[in-house]
Amino acid sequence: MDNSPLLRSLEVTVETRQDLDSILDAAVAQLMPAAMAESSGIQIARSGVGQYTASVRHDIPSGTTVESWDR
Repeated sequence: MDNSPLLRSLEVTVETRQDLDSILDAAVAQLMPAAMAESSGIQIARSGVGQYTASVRHDIPSGTTVESWDR
């Protein structure tokens, strides 16, 4: 059994618009084990040009991914 901690947050950089969806989908996939274990959702927030933070959030319902681009 793997006892390593589950990934709860990560920063991603996107170089082109064409790569945006696939990179953010990959980030969500990496966070999914922690989100499922904690019955939580995932938030993706734009933190700058081409910079995004994906994180597991207890205030987001399980099975939900929320995006915020207002920065």
